[in-house]
Amino acid sequence: MIPVIETLSLQQIIPDSSVLYYGYHPPLGFWTIKIIAMLATLTSFAASRFAAWTAMIIAFFLYRAALKNWKLASTPEGLVMLFIPFSLPIAHFLSVAVSLDVFIFLCATGVLYELSRLSVDRSQYWSMRLMLWLSAAMLIKYSGILLLALPLLFHVFGMTRTTITKTLLTICTSVLLVTPFYIGHNVMQKGSLFYNTANDYFMILDTKHARKRRDSDRLSFIASFALPTLEKKVDTTRLLPSRLSFLWRQFWRAPETFNPFVKNGYISEILSSLFFLICFGGMWLSWTKRKEKGAMQRIARISLIFGVVQILALCFFHWQYPHPGSFSLKAVYIAPVLLTIGVLVAQSLSLLLRIKQHAPLLIAGFMVIVATARLL
Repeated sequence: MIPVIETLSLQQIIPDSSVLYYGYHPPLGFWTIKIIAMLATLTSFAASRFAAWTAMIIAFFLYRAALKNWKLASTPEGLVMLFIPFSLPIAHFLSVAVSLDVFIFLCATGVLYELSRLSVDRSQYWSMRLMLWLSAAMLIKYSGILLLALPLLFHVFGMTRTTITKTLLTICTSVLLVTPFYIGHNVMQKGSLFYNTANDYFMILDTKHARKRRDSDRLSFIASFALPTLEKKVDTTRLLPSRLSFLWRQFWRAPETFNPFVKNGYISEILSSLFFLICFGGMWLSWTKRKEKGAMQRIARISLIFGVVQILALCFFHWQYPHPGSFSLKAVYIAPVLLTIGVLVAQSLSLLLRIKQHAPLLIAGFMVIVATARLL
């Protein structure tokens, strides 16, 4: 990523993907870091980490403001929804990472904030601000396109005061704003709407061989991908596919490596399994309370659906690029799932949190558990 930033100039606005592996990404994220580096006279690496740290702080306050608009910020459930996502180990990694994914996380909280404002007012400028957040996300990474689902979900579940026509118009305008890059650059010049250098320049043979192995026994590939395993890390020979269980564990790893087990990995495994059960309980409660109309229940259903959409999109991406060496199955690629985890944990504990005398103890306990997962 750093070489891409350093090659940008007025003569090279869009990165050269024929030379740089990460050059296929849209340019907005790279240019954001480039401008920070120029203004603050920082190296590209220092500017990247500064931008990531700043983005996470802004995301925290945007999400807090959104919860306040939904009248959840001062409730025990709202506190869990706010602090759990920003306390997980992968959130710590994003805050110092040289990565574009932290900007997608920021855009997700920005979209949620703008949508939350529609529950308290109908500002004439909300549509423009929402378009900017959506367009920015799509010009940072392809995964930003998934954020287009949020306005629709909020309208379907009655969390906005706008019409479906205006919602669709906002989404279409956002897509139109990024057309010059996706159509003019990707389609016209590269021949693909979502162009990726793995097809043309990097790991070509490895990707082709992995696809052949996948297609030779697709059922076995899906089974090995979806079923849990006792393996502690991705196969070092890079012949076996990554697994969904690895994806979940990445949310609980220390930020120094993508290895899902670090240091005392068994304790991290226990904690990740514990929170998986808690999140599963949140999903079950979301289903059993599906007829309730409260803000908490609606947000839980929206978050659950949006989280599933992101995971399915990542699974499809891994299907397209099954070679483990391409690292196509990373939790950071679906960073907004952190918000889904927070909502599901709050939903699962909502019954206990209503007992006010236990709420502070439960929240403190969860902070200790998350801190322990971060350190071990």
